[in-house]
Formats: sequence, structure tokens, C-alpha cells
Amino acid sequence: MNLRALPFLVLILPVAILSGVYFFYIQTQSTRDVIILEGHIGYINAIAISPDRSFIVTGSEDTSLRVWNSTSGILLGILAGHMSGIRTLAISPDSRLIASASYDETVRIWDAKSGKSLHVLNDDMWFIAAVAFSPDGSLVATGSRDGTARLWNARTGKLVHRMGVEIGDIRQMVFTPDGNKVITASRDQEAQVWNTISGQLVRTIKPHDAPVHAVAISADGKFIVTGSGQGRAFSEDEDDTTRIWNLKTGKLLQEIRDHPETTEHQGAIQFVAFSPDGRSVVTRAEENRTIKIWNSSTGELKHELEGHSDHIWAVALSSDGDTIASGSHDTTAIIWDMKTGRQTGRFIGHSDIISTIAVSPDNRFLVTGSWDKTARIWPMPD
Repeated sequence: MNLRALPFLVLILPVAILSGVYFFYIQTQSTRDVIILEGHIGYINAIAISPDRSFIVTGSEDTSLRVWNSTSGILLGILAGHMSGIRTLAISPDSRLIASASYDETVRIWDAKSGKSLHVLNDDMWFIAAVAFSPDGSLVATGSRDGTARLWNARTGKLVHRMGVEIGDIRQMVFTPDGNKVITASRDQEAQVWNTISGQLVRTIKPHDAPVHAVAISADGKFIVTGSGQGRAFSEDEDDTTRIWNLKTGKLLQEIRDHPETTEHQGAIQFVAFSPDGRSVVTRAEENRTIKIWNSSTGELKHELEGHSDHIWAVALSSDGDTIASGSHDTTAIIWDMKTGRQTGRFIGHSDIISTIAVSPDNRFLVTGSWDKTARIWPMPD
């Protein structure tokens, strides 16, 4: 384990406000507390921080997952069993189980403490793009490119429901806060709402004219936001939009469409999230260097976060909603103030694309994973 310091942590701090203009100085300080997690021999594709903040899990192209102590960076275990690279992963709300989805077309459930593989979930799935635990940890949801959403018993590994056969390449899944419904985003231009008890379709949301890449739900469970788009180049004929819906009625409440002549956001919307208070929506578009914060009620642009010199690959929000974190092809991570849209820190040290990022539940540290085959634990600035 290498605990050597990284080159720089740049803090951007306000000095004074004169005539409505903010002045800043950039403070560069030693980062002896930053920890490098080394050991993977392939790109790191996925990272998760346990809800109890005690450990971090990294998933790599080298087919393994590694579990690390979040305070010391000490390697706690290597989870081996998948036959191909790790696509995505999740940790149960009680921090006892880990679910990993692999390009080998299986999902495995692991005991987080012992590292033992408890169950292999295999139901002729093809390219599993999404995996999530229900809020009570009793269910695992998986979504794959065979167009099927599945619910599994997290404790037994048994298939509970097979939902929406051939509804289209599923890109993302999210549970409602009460766990009674799960929402899928799929390539067939739909978002679908499913009852987790019966496995039956509750509602289809299908006014999009392009694949739905991203979906998120508000903290109160009343609203969902979807992001869609066809591809990388903007066209007036393509539905590169963010839309906000009433979950109960399926009514469209707000459509947000960028204007390429005035903003950089172009292409398919691939990340969406509500702020915890539901007043803002955060979006990232394909191959863009910016993040945008929108007023969820009016659809007006509040802030455009500019600072990366290359495409943003990963975005995460802190649980308190105060901080947005981004990782980029430019090899840096930036943290932003949600309310003002200003940079509050820049993390420099990776030598390749930052592919995945996570903020600790207590907002005290940031974890980044990179194609340089390392992960890093960064203390958040005070």
C-alpha cells in the first residue's frame, strides 16, 4: 500500500467582494493525507462508499473488486470470481452486502466483511448496465441490454420478478424511497415504473423521442427526472432533453432543452439528479466539459459549471446537497458549490481519465477511480 502524498490539492477561496465582483486566490497545499489505492491491473470502472463510511469498494477491468479501509486505505480484501471486467457495483444500505455486475453477464452478491461470494445471479442476462439495492436492502434490481429488468432476493439470490421483457436496452434503474416501486430508463425512449411487490407495470412514460439514458427520483418520492438523447452531435431533430414528471400521475411538469448557440451542453443527457431539497436538477451531457444546474420548477438555468478542459466522465452529489463532484478526461476532479456554482477545490494527481467518483455520506472525503488503475481518497477542504 502506497500512502505517498499526491502533487496538489488546489483550494479556491474567496478573499473579498468589491462592487459585486468576487476576487479569489488559489491556495495550493500539501496533500499528505491523500491516499493512493494501488493494486488493480486494469482500468477502474466503478467505486462505492459504504453507507457506514467504513470501507470503499473498487471494481476493475481486471475482473476483481477490492475492499479498502476508508480511513487508512489499507486493503481489506480482494473479491475474485467474475470472469470479465466489472461494469458497476452497489453496497446495501446496512453495509453488509456488495453487488457487482460484470461483463461476464452475471451479478454476484458478496459478504462485505468476509469477502465470500454468496450468490451468482444468472438469468441469461446480456450486458448488465444497472444494479441497485432497495432502500431496505431486501431486493437487488438489475437492468440489462436484453431489455429486461429483474428483481432478486438479496439474501437468497433467488429471482423474484422478471419485468418488461424486451422493453429496450435498460440504462439505469432507481428505487423510490419507500421501495415499493422501481423505475427503469431504457433505449426504447421510455421510462417505466414497476411495482416491486407484484412485478407489474404501473406506468409508462414515453413522450421522449430518443433513448432515455438517465433517471433519478426526488428525495420525497414525488417527482422523477429523465435525460435523453440520440448521440454525440447536436441536431435540432434529436431529443436531447431533460424532463421532470409527477411520479403519481405521469404528468410532464417541465422540459429543459439546451440552446447550443448560448451554452456548451450538447448531445445526449447522460446524468441527472435532484438536489436533496428538490429545488434543483443537475445534468451532464455526453462529451461535454460542463455541468448544469437548473431550477426544477421553472426550468431556468441557474449555473453552468465550467472548469474542466476536457469531457466530464463522472459526476456525484454529496448527501447534503451542498457539493457536486466531477471527474474528467483531463485527469482532474473538481468540487463545486451547489448554491453558487463556484469551484471550491481541484484535485490533481491522476495520470489518466477519472472514470468514477463518489462523495462520502458525511461529506468528509472524495474517492476517485481512474484508467491509471488507481483510486484515491481525497480529504474534502474545510
